[in-house]
Amino acid sequence: MGRFNRAFNRQFVLQNWDKPGVVDIYRRHKREIQLAAEIAAQIFDQKLGGEFPQSNQFQMTNIDSFHLAMDDWDIATMTAGAMANWIHSGLTILAGTAGNAIQFGESLALCVIGIGSLAQSPGINGVELTIDAKKKTRVNTAQAFRASQMKIKELDTAIILRSPQTFLAKIFPGASVADSPYLLGAAFIKENYAREGDPATTTLKDLRALWDVT
Repeated sequence: MGRFNRAFNRQFVLQNWDKPGVVDIYRRHKREIQLAAEIAAQIFDQKLGGEFPQSNQFQMTNIDSFHLAMDDWDIATMTAGAMANWIHSGLTILAGTAGNAIQFGESLALCVIGIGSLAQSPGINGVELTIDAKKKTRVNTAQAFRASQMKIKELDTAIILRSPQTFLAKIFPGASVADSPYLLGAAFIKENYAREGDPATTTLKDLRALWDVT
């Protein structure tokens, strides 16, 4: 518990000291993030090691595009009024089938507590999440992205993603503009893969966290 609290404060509280609203979101979901850490420990058969884990530990950090086989969160073009793939197996690095889900293996787990946008003028009105081939209710993001400086839609309940679940995310843009949606939450990844800097070098086949599901 002490190690989790220390890692939680350093990764999600102190790191966002100038964004009190973001800190509040993390604190409201602290118990769910702790539960996700406990699940990751069971799946990995390792102990939590914080940001710089040892070889027999796993890392806890914020969710990065790296964890989802993307170089960054940016989407260069969107077509207004047309559902678009966001997180799927057809991403360039995965080279799978567009629109198909990705599958989590035994080296990565995520705890998603919100969906945000890094764009100055977000154009996304909604997000569609599908977990284990079951579509969730639409997450409406227009008001959260455009009427709030945080540009974050907090989820009522965290979504914990781990092996062997499948995951697919699509977005519905209301305007044809560039955007940069991201997942807010905590990522848990085995130390040997956390050492990689380039998502392509993780050889995702070995990571077995993101793979083509037909």
